[in-house]
Amino acid sequence: VMVLMALDHTRDYFGPAMRDADLVRAASAALFFTRWITHFCAPTFMFLAGLSAHLALGRRTRPELSRFLIRRGLLLVLLELTVVRLAWTFNLDYHIVWVQVIWALGWSMVVLGLLVRGPDAVTLVFGLVLVFGHNLLDGVTLHHQGATLLGGGARDWLLAIAHVPRPPVSYPLVPWVGVMALGFCFGPILRRPDRLRLCLQIGLAAVSLFVILRLLGVYGEPRPFVSDRPLISLLDCSKYPPSLCYLLMTLGPAIAALPLLERAGGPV
Repeated sequence: VMVLMALDHTRDYFGPAMRDADLVRAASAALFFTRWITHFCAPTFMFLAGLSAHLALGRRTRPELSRFLIRRGLLLVLLELTVVRLAWTFNLDYHIVWVQVIWALGWSMVVLGLLVRGPDAVTLVFGLVLVFGHNLLDGVTLHHQGATLLGGGARDWLLAIAHVPRPPVSYPLVPWVGVMALGFCFGPILRRPDRLRLCLQIGLAAVSLFVILRLLGVYGEPRPFVSDRPLISLLDCSKYPPSLCYLLMTLGPAIAALPLLERAGGPV
């Protein structure tokens, strides 16, 4: 996934400047799939961050893990607003601020740091509700309809941080927080002797649900399915914020690939 993220940023800097919606209408399918394959990056980062937090319980108590996650999360938020921001903009003018994936990772760790102090069942329900239910907010709009949040009230800022993307927030926290929570709850599965079978079953079930929801078009993805470019249209899902279909399409194959990657060796 880190290599794929490098591919995505290379495409940004040296390829055609296109929004995701424009890629569907692009003449080149190769251009679309160069972008599509990189969709696996952010969800997998979030999921594996939660998973590795659970695996860390072998070395830390829950209170220790909680404090670690909160400190690490706040550090990531600080880095997003300073080092990462400067690397993207080369500009010290803080009238220009843009918060992206490191920001979302940081706050997700802070929330997970609070959740790990309670029962894992609560964390699981929390993650499932956010991931599967957040598209119910798709119809909510901002009062201030400008290109950025400048001039928007407290309600608009809260919605932008939570679900409705608008500069300077490109990674609303819902459902990213839920993805990390589900990654944490996935930890016990990787400790089981039958983890390979379970990973394959869960991954394929997610992909199957993605196909069903996408074809029915009743929930989970605001972009309509069109038949003129069926495969591209099927895979073209919203990332900002990530729709349920987007997460099923990316996390499903990633989870299903774990059994294959565990057995892989050599050049693979």
